[in-house]
Amino acid sequence: MILHRFSQALLQQNWHTVTLEIVIVVIAIFLGLQVDGWNEVRKFRQDELIYLDKVLIDLLAMRTDLVDKIERNETNTERMTAALYALEDCDSSAEAETNIKYTLEHYQVSNPINYLDATYTEMVQSGALARMRDLVKKQKITYTFSALRQLNARLRDFRISMPNVDTIVWKNVFYSVDRDTGRVSVTFGIAEICDNIELRNAFVEMIDIQHDGRNLANRALTSVDDLTSLLQADTAKAAN
Repeated sequence: MILHRFSQALLQQNWHTVTLEIVIVVIAIFLGLQVDGWNEVRKFRQDELIYLDKVLIDLLAMRTDLVDKIERNETNTERMTAALYALEDCDSSAEAETNIKYTLEHYQVSNPINYLDATYTEMVQSGALARMRDLVKKQKITYTFSALRQLNARLRDFRISMPNVDTIVWKNVFYSVDRDTGRVSVTFGIAEICDNIELRNAFVEMIDIQHDGRNLANRALTSVDDLTSLLQADTAKAAN
């Protein structure tokens, strides 16, 4: 219809009609592009909300692991410190022996958290993260997952600090496996090991590793809590 009117106007040299038809076409194209742009932005926003909901679920799950790890680190630090003091005092009490035994049986254990990054990786690869307009939120997401990744890398690499400790410990105590439980057990005599300077220093290194793990986990937890609060606020706003 528009083309017919346009061609007729040209044939009749009705320049007013020609100009009007051109303006109508331009406006129609402009509005069409605007609608497409609005639809695209709305789709991006919908996809973003879906991604962020999934990220929030992952963060809450990892937060549980982080809190559990921090609590284990605190328990280990307390018991290993008590074991060190028992060695320094040559304390042969049942409690001292229990703490030393606990230290020697647990110092090698430093399990990483369950790092849930599938949704975050998909956001990066799909370009959803790059399209986010909220720069603060984008930076917090990137920083938080980087902190969690670094924490796990450090926890996996903690064995780098262990060879010297292992050499000292293995020279002074006897390890075996309990025939009934299948768990590692250790045998020692407090009187024989309490004056061993190398072994005391090894206990200090064990405690230091626990401190490092707890500090890293605490920093990651702070970042997770900040991002979680931000995403939960967005979820509540979207619901209203």
